Amino acid sequence: MTPDGGGRPESRSRIFVLGKATLAVVVWGVSFVATKVALREIEPVALVWLRFAMGVPVLGAAVLWRRQLQPVGAREIGYFSLLGFLGITVHQWLQSNGLVTSQATTTGWIIATTPLN
Repeated sequence: MTPDGGGRPESRSRIFVLGKATLAVVVWGVSFVATKVALREIEPVALVWLRFAMGVPVLGAAVLWRRQLQPVGAREIGYFSLLGFLGITVHQWLQSNGLVTSQATTTGWIIATTPLN
């Protein structure tokens, strides 16, 4: 600790990064429970569209706020569309359909052990 009561800037930065990583893990883990609860009221495909409708404005606002918007060529649009479809749409659809018949904890364990494969 420094005389003014604060820690070193490096340690505060490390704590901030670890806090952000912890928040990401918690939000990701809670998403399985939230999805399971939402599936009591709506169908899996409707949930995928709802998540998409909520996510696009949030990500768009983040990109604009960080001033990271860059033009994309026609070739990249097709590539990004395919990646988005497989990585987001298909993943969310499979997750939602899987949670119809399984518990959120089971899904969490499957996701948590994925790096072991």
